[in-house]
Amino acid sequence: MLLPLGITSALRNTVWRTPLDFWADVIKKSPGKPRAYNNYAVALAQAGKTKQAIKYYHLALASDPTYAEPHMNIAFHYHQNKDRKNAYKHYQKALKLTKGVRPELYLNLGIYNLEAKALDKAERCFNIALYARPHYSKAHFRLGRIYEQQNKPAQSLVAYHNATKGDFSSPESYYSHARMALHLKKHAQALESFKQVMQKDIHYKNTPFNTGSCYYQLGNYESAKNYFALAYKDHQGDKTYAYNYAQALLKNKNYTQAQSLFELCAQEKATYPFSVLHAAKCSAYRGKKEKALATIHELLNNSSTNLSIRNCALQLLEEVKTI
Repeated sequence: MLLPLGITSALRNTVWRTPLDFWADVIKKSPGKPRAYNNYAVALAQAGKTKQAIKYYHLALASDPTYAEPHMNIAFHYHQNKDRKNAYKHYQKALKLTKGVRPELYLNLGIYNLEAKALDKAERCFNIALYARPHYSKAHFRLGRIYEQQNKPAQSLVAYHNATKGDFSSPESYYSHARMALHLKKHAQALESFKQVMQKDIHYKNTPFNTGSCYYQLGNYESAKNYFALAYKDHQGDKTYAYNYAQALLKNKNYTQAQSLFELCAQEKATYPFSVLHAAKCSAYRGKKEKALATIHELLNNSSTNLSIRNCALQLLEEVKTI
């Protein structure tokens, strides 16, 4: 959600150190000016003095009942404090009084509707905001959220992409675009956005892991290994990270390290049923064919071994014979 609106005048070259000092001086010397009251209220809100801010917003409205901006700012504060009834009342008053389209107002009203699961109303608000400001990243991003909730991944991907190309790109907008591209198996697109995320914050959410996944799917196993290593470093002992790191190590023929991680994962056979076979493959390529063959035959002779693992065991048996 946006910060309150209103402070537009530049500070004069005087002794005022902050906007709060400046606007306090203005209303002291020229009381009764609605814009001065509004801007002083904004400065109070930015200083964390919300109750005092609301008092001065109301003074601004008392001075000029047709002034829309205080309604917008009061609505913002009520909305932020989860007083949805009063927030909605002031949003509606701001809409009636505002001349033209204020993108920030429609963004906040769209967020209000999105929180209430009124997706059609929210979508309409965000599109109005974008009509007035086509490169409004925050509105594009929220549209992406709506389309995601509506299970429209292709539209969501476009909206998130537009958010990254608008007036404000954040790690979250790039991450959301990458996540949706990954969902749609557009790994090259996902990779480019994950790279953008890491330029801003390399440890943002699970970006190193997802970047490794993209590289793996694109067949760049060396880069996949490096990013999975980074992810595993941040999640030592987590078998999901260990398993994917081990897969990349195996592709890069780092058999010793891969085997160690597969054996760690084999402690949870139900979750990682193929880890035993992968560990056996590592053993074979490390020159321990007898150990590998023993594991393979044990799986083949076990009546509880499922068909997928049995088929993979038979394939590995033939491969080990050629080593």
